Amino acid sequence: MEVPDLELPISDFTCCADLYGFPLVRALLGDSWHPGGLALTRAAVKPLGLSKDHRLLDVACGLGASALMLAQVYKCRVTGVDVDGKTVQAARQEALRYRLLWLVNFIEADAARLPFASSQFDVALCECASNLFPNRQSALAEMARVLKPGGRLALTDVTFRPDELPDSLDHRLVKMLCVPLSLGPDNLADDIEQSGLQVQERKDYS
Repeated sequence: MEVPDLELPISDFTCCADLYGFPLVRALLGDSWHPGGLALTRAAVKPLGLSKDHRLLDVACGLGASALMLAQVYKCRVTGVDVDGKTVQAARQEALRYRLLWLVNFIEADAARLPFASSQFDVALCECASNLFPNRQSALAEMARVLKPGGRLALTDVTFRPDELPDSLDHRLVKMLCVPLSLGPDNLADDIEQSGLQVQERKDYS
């Protein structure tokens, strides 16, 4: 399929994550803002053994779809953080609408500078966002820091095998959407290991 031209001023975005605030992009991606939607969220957290006794941190939570769903299903306490203040406000409104403010809290924060003391959370979740972080290594190190000893991180992201990429992906729209063409699954696993975490399981959901 040929990708059409899209006239948008790329230089106007302070971060490619800004593009995800556009109504058209949000309509295309849905409330969860990541490939696989909430079905992939459920699959990602299944090995974590979530329960009502756990504290979960959702990094780059967006509109909070995953955080709200996990709080509803597992009755665990969830804190969602996102760098965009307007998105955080919208997520809080969703928590109010679903009457989940007693379980879910949303905070405006940078993933590379999480506003929490060390060893605060049992579980962390980061969905299709690490490729948007200006410094992925710092963000991963922060997630490792705020996890309790023995805590676990569920991370999903889009990765590619560079030798298998079609030429059609060399397009402005692909760059604007921050598709990480240079990020392979092994690169991401190496970054996770360097942050102080140990990769226990990898799954391909292509």
